[in-house]
Amino acid sequence: MKVVIAVDGSEHSNRAVDYVALHWLPADPSPRIVLCYADPEPVPLAPAHGGDEDDAELASYHAGNADIALRYGNAVFASVGLETVEHRLVGPPVAGILSLARQSGADVIVLGAHGSASHSPRSLGTVVENVLAESTVPVLVVP
Repeated sequence: MKVVIAVDGSEHSNRAVDYVALHWLPADPSPRIVLCYADPEPVPLAPAHGGDEDDAELASYHAGNADIALRYGNAVFASVGLETVEHRLVGPPVAGILSLARQSGADVIVLGAHGSASHSPRSLGTVVENVLAESTVPVLVVP
């Protein structure tokens, strides 16, 4: 079984990684794990004061976040004896996750649901909601 897990370094994506490694893998001894970090196009969040410096700072933030997210996922799966394949996607996260799932022949996409106080208890997060709405591949949402 090929499993695509979208990671972003957040607590909810780390829960998804932990869930697959600790609960799913004992039932499927030969999964292929694809860790996916979807990096939105580096665009300034506010009007640039310093021009290229702000763009470079944002790009550096995303690169560092990707490293942290992928390192965590790799460490968790290495601890249970599995290697992973990494994909860093640039562009809209939903489109990237769905495209990778189709291209890689994924059997399932695993996403973590938002758990922050800023979201209502029923909110899954925009990326999760859109992947659920558009995916032709089964999606597992880990609370």
